[in-house]
Amino acid sequence: MVRPEDRWKCAFVTHHGVWTWKRMPFGLRNASATFVKAIRKILFPIRDHSDAYIDDTYTISNSFADHIEHLRAFLCVIKNAGLTLSLNKCKFAQTTTKFVGFLVGSGTIQPDPAKVEAVQNTY
Repeated sequence: MVRPEDRWKCAFVTHHGVWTWKRMPFGLRNASATFVKAIRKILFPIRDHSDAYIDDTYTISNSFADHIEHLRAFLCVIKNAGLTLSLNKCKFAQTTTKFVGFLVGSGTIQPDPAKVEAVQNTY
């Protein structure tokens, strides 16, 4: 959220009048760094099983029962912070998932085969 007293700093003028942002637009110089810092602070209480890399967040667990508990804690922390998630971008209870160019899960980290293939096909 952009504090009400700071909204004038990112105001813009259109033919409909002057508009201000209530939430930080990603076009601002330090928006990404500010977002990362905020997300890491929000997830700090559950850092043993949840973290973020830029705008991708994750929760890891050793068992499905633990994962349900960790997922509930993650969703509560997100909700209590006033954040919303895009459901079509979420994946739940995955044994492996693509994350930052890798396939991660089940105790392994491997390069994403699609990324490897793209590099191999360039030569």
